[in-house]
Amino acid sequence: MRRYVWTRDDLAGVEQCELALGSAGLVARSVAIGLAPVPYRLDLELTTGADWVTQRLSLTARGDGWTRRLILERSAWDLGRKPLGGRAWAAAGP
Repeated sequence: MRRYVWTRDDLAGVEQCELALGSAGLVARSVAIGLAPVPYRLDLELTTGADWVTQRLSLTARGDGWTRRLILERSAWDLGRKPLGGRAWAAAGP
């Protein structure tokens, strides 16, 4: 796993990111701290498959008295697999 840290040029803030790259894809975890428009912390986690297609993206933002969370995750249907014996969706035509 590699670790990167950088600061923002436009506003006060810093971010640290840890990346794991391999034949199975990418896992990235990041924490960002910012002051504008209000003080906040943002936690991010991104996972891809071997084909570099996003499998899961999780974001959590926190500030003084508030929290917001967003999780986007591909289902087996999105990946063209046949979950639980079902049929995969056909590709849309032009």
